[in-house]
Amino acid sequence: MGGRMTATLNSNGDICAVQKAGGEGVMSGVVMQCLRIASVKAADITSKIKNAVSLITFASQLRVTY
Repeated sequence: MGGRMTATLNSNGDICAVQKAGGEGVMSGVVMQCLRIASVKAADITSKIKNAVSLITFASQLRVTY
């Protein structure tokens, strides 16, 4: 089985785009499984980004002098 599939999700977990490259067909169950995995990964990455932004914001507020 060959090919590639890219799924794009926003921070709400909504599927924004799906692109499937390669000449072979894919069963809908496989596509749904990939989208479930993508949803979990997107939530994890979004959480990490939000935490990093919060830390940077907090650190920059500590540096502000009055």
